[in-house]
Amino acid sequence: MAIFQIHVYSDTLMQDVSCSLILPLPNVTNMEYGTRYTYPAENEKYQVVWLLHSGAGDHTKFIRGSRIEHYAKVNQVAVVMPSVGNSFYCNLPHHGNYYDFYTKELPAIMGSLFPLSKRREDNFIGGISMGGFGAFAAALRNPDQYEAAFSISGALDLDELGSIESISEWYKQISGCVFGDHRQYYNPSEHDLYSMAMNLLNEGKKIPRLYASSGSEDMYYQASKKVVDKLQQLPIELTYVEGKGAHDWDFWDPQLKAIFEWLKVRKAFVSE
Repeated sequence: MAIFQIHVYSDTLMQDVSCSLILPLPNVTNMEYGTRYTYPAENEKYQVVWLLHSGAGDHTKFIRGSRIEHYAKVNQVAVVMPSVGNSFYCNLPHHGNYYDFYTKELPAIMGSLFPLSKRREDNFIGGISMGGFGAFAAALRNPDQYEAAFSISGALDLDELGSIESISEWYKQISGCVFGDHRQYYNPSEHDLYSMAMNLLNEGKKIPRLYASSGSEDMYYQASKKVVDKLQQLPIELTYVEGKGAHDWDFWDPQLKAIFEWLKVRKAFVSE
């Protein structure tokens, strides 16, 4: 296995950015168990999972909290984990175009540095909490870019977050950056997942497969379930899983394991 800590300049954000990348390269288990992890040949690429952190997190979130290195290894996929601060994966009118960064510029940068497949069927995106919103937004606004998207404990309804008392100060700051102090920047095509899905259906485009899960004791439960209920009324493929759990890794990590099975990755290199 290899974990890369990448620091690179972003033209979109006009600043240096940080990103982690996991590649399932040969390691000691090749010797111990006779497994055969190899390096990609010249014409071979990795399938890619773009993994998005929660609010107040960064590119190390999954490495520190989950078994993501193991899941990348057994599924033979590359995992890319960017940092976007508290941007909610949106273009912020006065603080940087983070949506453009993680959906457009970042794939171009990483694809130029590492053997990552660019094909739709080889790219998947997901995240926890704030990252769940970012994953669904990316997939619903770029259906030709991702085969599937997943949200774990997703903060999918940005307005619903305002009713959660424990995060009121954080939400006040974030909503002001995203929507503006008087909601003058609110745009349902950028901030409302149901509107994004309807836009795709009206355009007759294929919607990526979606997976959402939430713990029954999660503080963000309603922020996730309200959007899922609306999306399930549409003619789209959406898997919803609910179980006992809170907003923590005790719920998130088992979900990651299940989701990698749901993704149906090749567990092998792909050719382009």
